[in-house]
Amino acid sequence: MEENENFIDYFDVYEENNIFVTVKMTYFAFTSISTVGLGDYHPRSNSERIIGAVFMMSGASVTSYVIEAFTSMIDKIQALHKSHEDSNQLSFFLKTLEKFNGD
Repeated sequence: MEENENFIDYFDVYEENNIFVTVKMTYFAFTSISTVGLGDYHPRSNSERIIGAVFMMSGASVTSYVIEAFTSMIDKIQALHKSHEDSNQLSFFLKTLEKFNGD
């Protein structure tokens, strides 16, 4: 490997049309940001590695934020459902008391 070889030269990005370049870059971005990193496309120089590391850390941060927001939404939905269940149980309890106490 040459010391100055970069991603674009190594993977012959200049030799392909724009559609294939877009697909490759999108694929690389999604595998990196999702922290899957399959390794078939990878940074070749130190500067690319540093940028890739920052990119992957931001991906992990964004993923954590989205999961936390999703979990919060689920908790709120369950709280709404629980209060509805509680009100149904309370209503059932009060109706039972009315029945046994002669209204």
